[in-house]
Amino acid sequence: MPPQPRLRRVLREAASDFYFHSWQFLGANLVLGALGLGFLIGSLASPWGLPLVVLLVLPTAGIMRMATRLNRDFHTDLGDFAEVVRRPWPILGVGLVQLAITVVLLVDILIAAAWRSWPGTLLLVGALYALLLLWVYALVAWPLLLDPERDADGVRSRLRLALVVLVAYPVRFGLFALLMGALLMLATVAIAPIITFAVGLVWLAIARYVLPVADRIEGRETLVVD
Repeated sequence: MPPQPRLRRVLREAASDFYFHSWQFLGANLVLGALGLGFLIGSLASPWGLPLVVLLVLPTAGIMRMATRLNRDFHTDLGDFAEVVRRPWPILGVGLVQLAITVVLLVDILIAAAWRSWPGTLLLVGALYALLLLWVYALVAWPLLLDPERDADGVRSRLRLALVVLVAYPVRFGLFALLMGALLMLATVAIAPIITFAVGLVWLAIARYVLPVADRIEGRETLVVD
């Protein structure tokens, strides 16, 4: 079984993975960035374009599929990115549920911020905590959903495994999720990194951090190359 992941090693190996497969991840990240900008401009021009944002789940998941494939097989290409588009429905279903919960929690936060009373404070704290918990769970679940070693497993079993992993190591994954979230926020503020490379790099780090822990919990033997 693989050793427990260490943050410094995970970040170093993710950077190395991105460097040696930069054209694949840059290409996939640019596709995601271009689609994101297109949907943003479209939603600003017309509110009818806003629901199309859910389609960004597919290229986002495609980059994670590339990251998990590279972690497992030490090779990836844009075919792995396109593979998600060819079988979109389970991924779109999970992504739509996640986006719907996120929207509800964001609306709760806006309402609570305008509701100047102690019930509003309770609602604000609860919504913020739930949003953080959703991000941590999603960070664990998506690599498992797109892990080629688990393609034969059902979606429900992989989501249950994500919950088991999170319950087993709540503090570890909570801190890791905060770090990854902060990196994505900084990249988004700077705009250029999120369009060109940030998603690919962060997804590589997440895959390298989550998969070994899940393998150890299941007792799954995996090939580890130092």
